[in-house]
Amino acid sequence: MTSMNQALLTIGDVKAFRGHAVVGGLVAVMNDEFVNHLNESYGEAVICNLNVKPGEALRLVAPLRFEQMRAEHQEELQNELTAQVVAQNDVDIDYHN
Repeated sequence: MTSMNQALLTIGDVKAFRGHAVVGGLVAVMNDEFVNHLNESYGEAVICNLNVKPGEALRLVAPLRFEQMRAEHQEELQNELTAQVVAQNDVDIDYHN
């Protein structure tokens, strides 16, 4: 059996990856989690002398771009999880008991 087949057999046992739920082997990044990620990754914007957090601003002003970026982030995490399972690296991975 190849390591990829072994990974596919064990990825279903993953409960969470880097704080995100994993359901049926797929990383799930919820909107609120992505808003928090954006807020932590980017500084606040100043609009008319008001400080605005980037995650919520993007979600409200450009919902399609927000969804596109959330999906890209989710795909990146999925690729990282798959690579780690193949490499038998369990850092940041929580398994079902």
